[in-house]
Amino acid sequence: MSFSRRTPILTFSRWGKGFALALLAVWFIGCSLPPSEPGFVDKPLWEDAPQPKRWVLTKSIAGHVGTVNAVAFHPDGVRLASAGNDKLVLVQDSGTNATLLTLRGHTDGVTCLAYSPDGRYLASGGEDNTVRLWDAETGRELHNLIGHGNVITAVAFDHSGDRLVSSSRDRSAHIWDTATGEILQTLLHSDLVNGAAFYSDPRYVVTGTRDTGIHWWDVVEGVKRETFTPPHISNGIAFNPSSTQVASASDDWKLHLWSTPTGIDHKEYETVHQMRAVAYTPNGHYIAVLSGPQVIRVWETTTMRSVQEMDNNEKISGLAINAMSDIMATGTTRGEVLIWRHVRSSDEAAKIETIEPISAP
Repeated sequence: MSFSRRTPILTFSRWGKGFALALLAVWFIGCSLPPSEPGFVDKPLWEDAPQPKRWVLTKSIAGHVGTVNAVAFHPDGVRLASAGNDKLVLVQDSGTNATLLTLRGHTDGVTCLAYSPDGRYLASGGEDNTVRLWDAETGRELHNLIGHGNVITAVAFDHSGDRLVSSSRDRSAHIWDTATGEILQTLLHSDLVNGAAFYSDPRYVVTGTRDTGIHWWDVVEGVKRETFTPPHISNGIAFNPSSTQVASASDDWKLHLWSTPTGIDHKEYETVHQMRAVAYTPNGHYIAVLSGPQVIRVWETTTMRSVQEMDNNEKISGLAINAMSDIMATGTTRGEVLIWRHVRSSDEAAKIETIEPISAP
């Protein structure tokens, strides 16, 4: 009798039929799932060897003094904005490392960033309780959006770029008109709001809070339509590219996923740390989270298998993935932005020059 590992082809005599079928059943039980990505050969389930790397650390980009709190890619997939405790927003070329723009205006640390989908605007929020709206090409400040009474925790645009949502520790989220800088709607909560994002239909916004988790709002009527269960402390939210699923990075050591807009189909995936941020790759293949102070964990979205954990040896903050889904960025406490590159095969990974994470002093 003989068989192939990838294609179960058996030949056997009449007397060996029972033995061969039993062996085939054992083979199916013991073997790993087929590779989820061309070019990779996954390890069998019984092996303790590490899975092949999908993302490799290729370089760091300096520029800030102190901690980098947030990162965001321009829709062109090359320009990368970063926000720091040094009150600055830097726009750098993720390929050449050149600093293209330095945005000054915040009077305290900058905590969050977002580009509009059309690339016209860059929004930033800070510990000075303000949201700044910038011309993404020139770096000119267009609006200083005043209305929150505490630290801004998240900013996000609708698909047209005409409206912006901001969330804050003041227990509110504001909807802003990006042309006029006026507040269109205020969504009041019972606890700190740590995240906000527009649904594909811009009539609806999802917010994540520290008391009951995920809330679904009709921003035209200014009313809350749903609260997704189970309750949890949400530290960050993100929609998948098709807006059919929303993810919440939670304090309860779980990644929570709901189908949208109903929120009925709930799934959760455990880790060994609290989660601080979540992002989907724009191609929809992966979902990544910041887990604990220094680990990035990546799942495949089709199987929800955890395919990689990247331990950076120091605290990281902020998580962004570019439009081509081939570069991931995170911030560090040393004022640098780390660049992680997606590799599509083991052969490609072997050809890429990588760096090792550097422990914080």
